[in-house]
Amino acid sequence: MVLAPAPAPDLAVSIDDGRDYVQYGKPLGYTIVVSNVGNTSVTGASVSAPLPAILQGQGWSCVASTGSACGQASGSGDLVDSGAALAVGGSLTYLLDTVVVDDPQLASDEILLSAGVTASGDVNDANDSATDLTLAVLFRNGFEQGEDGAQALPPELRLGAVGTLTQDLALTLAVDAATLVPWQRRTTLAQAGDGAFQVEAIRVADGVYLRLRSAEQAGAWSRLDAGAVALVLVDTRLGLVGAGAGPELVLPHAGPFEVVYRAAR
Repeated sequence: MVLAPAPAPDLAVSIDDGRDYVQYGKPLGYTIVVSNVGNTSVTGASVSAPLPAILQGQGWSCVASTGSACGQASGSGDLVDSGAALAVGGSLTYLLDTVVVDDPQLASDEILLSAGVTASGDVNDANDSATDLTLAVLFRNGFEQGEDGAQALPPELRLGAVGTLTQDLALTLAVDAATLVPWQRRTTLAQAGDGAFQVEAIRVADGVYLRLRSAEQAGAWSRLDAGAVALVLVDTRLGLVGAGAGPELVLPHAGPFEVVYRAAR
């Protein structure tokens, strides 16, 4: 008779900001994934990622795979989430937004951010935490569309097609979920030529999530409903139609905007 293995909770953490360099004063977004690699479901898990002084928190969101549940859907400041539940093979994806503080007294060449998880009965402590290292720079050559010059986009994700967004003309953006799979990190799907806004995309858990962001604001992440979304401009309000809650931003001017975007293949 073959005995079934004893229940053994085992949670693992990974963290990635998708880049090697970042400029002072610029946003830095982290993707933190907590996975249940054990053979039994887990409840009451706690996840944390305390921010170092050089990072100012802008907020975080949590997305759970089917059968799992975040303790909280979102929060501000340090990432602190408790009461989370993970099914066998399930995951929680935390999208943490920060800004690198532009303060000489806090200047550091290295930005270290660690994330960890604790849960009752976890049998393997070795994978309960992970750390991401990013080098902070004053300036780095090689500006690319969709980035701030600190790091270029991978060639496969370069932005190319151009469209015009006006009060009378919406702009439809195709989203090919398959192209997001290899990176599991945020991708600039589109951006205004003058830098007024960006559309970010990420494939997490069971779907693709999108949001709008500007230099001053970051909208909520919303799940993609189908294979395309539309940018709609009403006065200075920019809307994203076709993604869950229909996120919006208030822009500094009413357009028109020349939009550079990554076209579907």
